[in-house]
Amino acid sequence: MKKTLLLALVSLLSFVAGFIVNSSGKAQEAQPSTQNVSLSDAAIPSSTPCPQEDAFPKLIDEKHLTKFNGLRLNLDYDSGILADDIPFALDSAKVTPLRGGDLLVSLGDTLYRLNRQHHVVWRHHTAQLMFDFAYVESTNLIYGTAGDNVMFVLNATNGKVLTGESRNGSAAFGKVLNYGEDMCLVMDNFVIYRERGRGAGIEPMKDGITCWRGTKILWHLDFPPDSELVVNGKRVLAVTKSRKAIYVNEIAPPEIKSE
Repeated sequence: MKKTLLLALVSLLSFVAGFIVNSSGKAQEAQPSTQNVSLSDAAIPSSTPCPQEDAFPKLIDEKHLTKFNGLRLNLDYDSGILADDIPFALDSAKVTPLRGGDLLVSLGDTLYRLNRQHHVVWRHHTAQLMFDFAYVESTNLIYGTAGDNVMFVLNATNGKVLTGESRNGSAAFGKVLNYGEDMCLVMDNFVIYRERGRGAGIEPMKDGITCWRGTKILWHLDFPPDSELVVNGKRVLAVTKSRKAIYVNEIAPPEIKSE
């Protein structure tokens, strides 16, 4: 009897020992082996690419536009504009309200006049993208600038061109601002000439401002390079911003006799 019990106990211990060894082996097989694994074979988390900077951060396109931002203007959004240039054209577009409810809108290479119902009254095409325009209410004239060194004066009622200028070279017309009650200032932009001589010890070429009344030029003055034209009434400022300071130079225009 004792011999039988001893044999049973030995058999039970052998079974338990075998079960433990077998379970341990399976557990080791289940664990991933870390031996003989090269760095190239290991799972290396890929870096997340930096998002590309938005060239036109002011432009938005979301569902709230139609809810909060008014009516869409029915303009030729792709007429004369390359697909890649549409964001630039929209970012630089300008809208000016007129008495009576009409609008003047520049987009791409075109200046529009829209009526109160936002229907197109007339449109004026330019050689390249428009830079700027200003409306002088007392004379009902529009002064505008565009690429390819173009400047023009329009009758605001019908869009007819009354006069204009077009020059050769790397110069350009630039910003346009109302001046006084019946005049307009048009900038000359010579930044390309300045960039060619920058770093060579050459004194930078100045920009210019031209005063128009009607279709006549009243005066022309040099303007400090790389400065912003700021006008209030008949005060004319050249504002320059460096990395460390702001500089203001008040321009003294010639006296003009009233007509």
